[in-house]
Amino acid sequence: MAVLRRELLTLALVVLLVAGGLTPALGSGLDPTVAGVLDAEAAEDRFPVVRTGSGSDALAQGDDEIVATQTFALTPERPGEVTVELTYSVPDRVVRLNTTVPENATVVETEAFERNEGRRYAWTGEGDGASITYRYGVNQTVEASGPGTASGNYVYAGTREWAMFARPSMPTNWTYRQSEPLGLERRTRAAGSGVASEWLVYLGEHEEYVRDANGQRFRLIVPAAAELSADREAVFDSLATASDDFRVGDRDEEVFVVAAPTGRVEWGVRGAQTGDADMWVRDAQRVDTADNVWIHEYVHTRLRLRSTRETVWLSEGAATYYGALLSLEQGLVGFDGFAAVLADGERAAYDEVVLSNTSTWVKYANYERGALIAGRLDLAIRRATDGERSLQDVFRRINARDGRLTQADLLATLEAVGGDEAVAAGRRYTERTGTPSMWNASTHRAAFGKVPARIDYSLPDPTHFNSFGVDGPYRVGSVGGSEPIRLVTGESLLVRARVNNSGGVAGDYAVPLTVDGMVVERAYGTVEAGESTTAHLSHRFERPGRYEVGVDEDAVTVVVERPATAEVTGLRVDPTTIRQGGRVTATATVTNDADRPGRVTVNFTRGTEVVERRTAQLPSDTTVTVEAEVPVPEAGTVAIGAEGVEPVEIRVESARGGMDGTDGTPAATPDGGTATTADPSATTTAPDEPTDETGDGFGVLALTGALALALLRRRL
Repeated sequence: MAVLRRELLTLALVVLLVAGGLTPALGSGLDPTVAGVLDAEAAEDRFPVVRTGSGSDALAQGDDEIVATQTFALTPERPGEVTVELTYSVPDRVVRLNTTVPENATVVETEAFERNEGRRYAWTGEGDGASITYRYGVNQTVEASGPGTASGNYVYAGTREWAMFARPSMPTNWTYRQSEPLGLERRTRAAGSGVASEWLVYLGEHEEYVRDANGQRFRLIVPAAAELSADREAVFDSLATASDDFRVGDRDEEVFVVAAPTGRVEWGVRGAQTGDADMWVRDAQRVDTADNVWIHEYVHTRLRLRSTRETVWLSEGAATYYGALLSLEQGLVGFDGFAAVLADGERAAYDEVVLSNTSTWVKYANYERGALIAGRLDLAIRRATDGERSLQDVFRRINARDGRLTQADLLATLEAVGGDEAVAAGRRYTERTGTPSMWNASTHRAAFGKVPARIDYSLPDPTHFNSFGVDGPYRVGSVGGSEPIRLVTGESLLVRARVNNSGGVAGDYAVPLTVDGMVVERAYGTVEAGESTTAHLSHRFERPGRYEVGVDEDAVTVVVERPATAEVTGLRVDPTTIRQGGRVTATATVTNDADRPGRVTVNFTRGTEVVERRTAQLPSDTTVTVEAEVPVPEAGTVAIGAEGVEPVEIRVESARGGMDGTDGTPAATPDGGTATTADPSATTTAPDEPTDETGDGFGVLALTGALALALLRRRL
């Protein structure tokens, strides 16, 4: 985007000193009078005492100085407008002071000011303060074209909730007594929520973030209405690294950056820079691209190009070139991405373009052909000096000089830095037609050094069935085939992230696995230059919901549900006849007809009592069997069941006989054998012995005596 430096708004002071011998301008008896002018049309940089503040900042200044303060406030009832209160603190020796309000201003109130003519107001001289309050239209459009353009046409805009605009100018002139210079200090403030820098103002709810690097302070304003596409720390990292790598001098103490909301405003450009170091970039802009708008606009803050028509191409050409080159050197893009940006300058549409002659320009010549030519000049200088110097040395000299940069000045600077080869390239590429070509990777390595590692991450296509894995109590294997990926609570998603290094050297990676933007795991490793590898990560989901699972900026939707409830659909019991005290095997058939994994707890019963519990976990559209050993301690007919189906009745025989203990039929024992139980009325007898009580057989007394006699004999 073209630098919005608004040269007609440049501040300067012209001091007209009246010699001591001249007649006093205000009559005899008074000190000599001096006129001071702060005029937007005066030359730049001739008033060094102008300073700015923002918010509640109070700059410590002397009492003998005019202080002009602009205070900005939203007007929600009038979208597109803001209220500006311009106040002046006027020292005693000021005798006249005039100011001019902007063209698109509507004055609503004045104090100690009266309208002179047109938009010009004169101080009445009453009191030591004066103010003008006016409504200011902030909506500004631009009919822009080029790589830096966007779909709309706004460059500044205001809504009910917020406004972003360039600070309106306040041309001021004054007359004062005595010969000592009388300066003017300019201050800017935001009433309510907002922040005002030197030239750029944002009003509305916001967060401010700060990063100090290389002697610069980066202030990043993120409006409440904005949604950064780039990670905030990545933006800071890129800007901070660029501030160190782009060594051309003119490093401002503070860089003020607003991430412009894109939700309700159709911007005409993707970013813009104004003043010395104020810039805005659409919140939708990323940093991992060769067309890095954050760096592009930052480069503008570092170049003090007071161009002529012959050299005006250099502004956008250099910003586009260094936006791509610094992104490459930061490892944000690979060489192919960098080369693609510069190769746009090879378009046939530019064959008749002469960069030093704006009348030959077509389309985006200063951006695209300009970037390619800036690159070719850089390459020529590096080759001519064996890499000891570069195009940055040219810009360092340009930044240090005064006056406008003519074509002759540019060629002289090229010669001073890169000798005959560089100045010859300057003439060939800027004063003639013809299309130079983009160089290849090997040429780049030879002149610029090795391209750093460029590592990026991606996810596999979720519509491929084996793209992701699942691990859990229900299933282990592959999952996918469609998006969203469906899991149930308790399952882990296995992610196979692709790690690619398109850079020139090996690099370490730390792949972040995120769930709804929060990092839940990282995988670490090293990948060689030009190679790819796979990083394995996983996350277990404990709660149902819809989640965005990603690595870097690539994401897939995962829907997590509660497990389905499987059903008991059948029961088998074996054996169906058993001896009392034994166990039977109850086998339940469990079915999950749902489209997701399920589970069920099978309650095995004996009669009405639950005696065993088994939990079954099974994938979708699956039938399994679940077994339990059920003891049967009581004889009789027993119902063995599994809740959900009809029980099975079995026959349990008494351990003392039949089912009622009287029929003497052998029954199964717990170990599968047959038990024999003697009749308590039966008598054990020896073979061929009489069994009547009067015979010679052993009675109880006889048996006792025989045993006693045998024992006596043994002891003898």
